[in-house]
Amino acid sequence: MLNLGGFNQFQPPIDKDGKIKDKNRWMHAGEEGVKSLMDCMHAQNLLKTI
Repeated sequence: MLNLGGFNQFQPPIDKDGKIKDKNRWMHAGEEGVKSLMDCMHAQNLLKTI
């Protein structure tokens, strides 16, 4: 049931001390995702003012 609802998406890591390969790539991907979200929210706010 949790699989269907998506509630199991926050599972503990398999190896808490595992190394992250290419941290910059993941930082860039996260920043791009946040920027995209912020741009979308900004566009939604502009549409509300029209």
